[in-house]
Amino acid sequence: MKSAHHIQSNPAPAMSWYERTKTFLAHLWTFGTRTVVLVISVASFFLLVIPLYSAVFDRSFVIGEFSVPDELQKKGVTSAVVGRLFFDRIAEMQRVARSAVTQSQLDSRTFGSEAATANVTDIKLPGADVSLTALVSQIRALVGPKNTRIVGEITKNEGESVYKLRAHANGGETWVEDKDGSDVESLIKEIAGRLVERFDPLVAAFYYFRTPKEDNSKPDPSGNPPESNLDRAINFADGFHSQDKRQQSWALLLRGLAWRQKGNSEETRASLCAAIALDASFIPAWRILASSLRDDGAVGQAAYLARRLVRTQPNEPEGYRQLGSLRSDCMAGDAERTKAVGFFKQALELERGQKKPDHLSGVDYAQFLYTWYQPVPVASQKSKDFVNYMDVAETYLREAETYAPGEPSVYTTLARILTHPQDEVSTEAQPALSESEVKARYASIQSRLLEAELKAKYGLVLDSTSSVANLTMGEVLTDQAAELRNRLLQTSKSDLDDIPEEPTARDKFAKAKKSLEEARAHGADTSSLSDALYARALAGAGEFALAEKVLAEADDDDSHVVEWVWGEMLYNQKRYSEARAHLAKAQTLRSCGPRSNVVRNLIARIEAQSDREHPAMPEHASTNVSKKISVATAPAEAEQVKALSEVKPACPSWNEPDDEEPSP
Repeated sequence: MKSAHHIQSNPAPAMSWYERTKTFLAHLWTFGTRTVVLVISVASFFLLVIPLYSAVFDRSFVIGEFSVPDELQKKGVTSAVVGRLFFDRIAEMQRVARSAVTQSQLDSRTFGSEAATANVTDIKLPGADVSLTALVSQIRALVGPKNTRIVGEITKNEGESVYKLRAHANGGETWVEDKDGSDVESLIKEIAGRLVERFDPLVAAFYYFRTPKEDNSKPDPSGNPPESNLDRAINFADGFHSQDKRQQSWALLLRGLAWRQKGNSEETRASLCAAIALDASFIPAWRILASSLRDDGAVGQAAYLARRLVRTQPNEPEGYRQLGSLRSDCMAGDAERTKAVGFFKQALELERGQKKPDHLSGVDYAQFLYTWYQPVPVASQKSKDFVNYMDVAETYLREAETYAPGEPSVYTTLARILTHPQDEVSTEAQPALSESEVKARYASIQSRLLEAELKAKYGLVLDSTSSVANLTMGEVLTDQAAELRNRLLQTSKSDLDDIPEEPTARDKFAKAKKSLEEARAHGADTSSLSDALYARALAGAGEFALAEKVLAEADDDDSHVVEWVWGEMLYNQKRYSEARAHLAKAQTLRSCGPRSNVVRNLIARIEAQSDREHPAMPEHASTNVSKKISVATAPAEAEQVKALSEVKPACPSWNEPDDEEPSP
């Protein structure tokens, strides 16, 4: 038999195994947790390195104390208020400068100034009663550049109504500015503007470009006319010099944009070619130069530019976007359309392969699809291969929203897509619909128009002074108003309870007029689209004489939209023969693309109306035809599409022969 001592000692090996496992797990836990802490600490360090470096070594300025007279302090204008007004003005100029970049869809990267100041969160450092911000301040005092401190005073002589604002800068730079005037807030804006001009001239220049109105009402001492903001932008760009190639390229691009706004093609091309020569990877210069060449009708040079960009930078989507955008005329035929679609799909594929896809290809492709709009056939005639361009464009823009949620161009383009009339066939030409079907279709149209308005409004929120956003809002509102008016005219008396009354449509037209006037005030070009939409809003608001004057003076660059609005306005006045003459010319000039379905719809309504009221009346029996109409009734040949021939260099230094156009 085994002894009792021998029996009690049997579990010992098992207890030893348990202890060893427990110890191993404890060491593993300690190692794992410390490793995680170490990784987090290293990651946090690297995340802080860039902002800390920027906070320590970047230039910055601080708005300090301003002495303010007692009478102003009693009105609430304290030193803190003066500092806040300074800050607000500087922030506004920076915001407007950035919007100047985004409005033209120049680049997916954020435009920044050379003298950016980093924001450092005020964190208490472990083991020490000191904050990160305080530590940064101490390091800057030892090794970093000195802050430029802005201080000053507001004074007023007894018995006078004029204040003097004097601002002093010391530290990094020494600077003194003063200004006299009766409005303190205007004085602060002026001095703050001078501050931005001195410390961030590129931001100031883009701000002046973005607000191209004359803000100096008096001639200079030599008797010359007041300098416009466009001239100021050009002067700042001419005087800007930086060792940073990208900053210098932005200055040259700004110069090109300003000269383009002034209508000087030669200076525009010289500036943009210089930007490309300085930095060939600066895609915004390529983009604006290509757009400028297309607008000038220099199709051959625009084609050369696009081919050169594809050849020299084959992984850059912009070259393929340009080759697609060159085929913007839907009258060019299916072969050109197929090429354009191939180029845009290549751009989208390259863009998706980038680390950070941007929105530009989606927006450009959606704009192409909009201009190449194809009629939606009735269900019985729709083939299985039919593609609704508006639906495809909407899909790409929804995707672009995820890439660039803060880009106004995404929302303005989407608003135009959503507001495009989807009801292809007129009510008179359709089979009889039940009351529920009529209401359902009306609700669907209203839903799209409402979403279009919301998208246009968001575009304005992102950039309230954008001429493009205001023009888009005007277009959306005129479409909403026209739909309300048409539904009222087509609805029987028994259905009027469900349809908004006419004053609602008139109010929409009035709002559209205000948006379109705002677009013109902020530098919108006087294109035929702008003129036509403005005349449409005027006519809807009851100002027919002014609407006719605007249409008569409209540009001829895209005259089919002018003829469309002429026809619609005359149709609403029941001047059917005159309306039909304008609509027929619009259809001859452009039988496809935006509004082509509206033109066909109106012609069908006029013919149906004529058959009911005057079955035996000749087509052109009316003798009350204006001079404008006599031109419209003359036979017009279809618009000739410019072939991509005479390919030649866009910039003087590009003399080498070009390769053939790449295949889509």
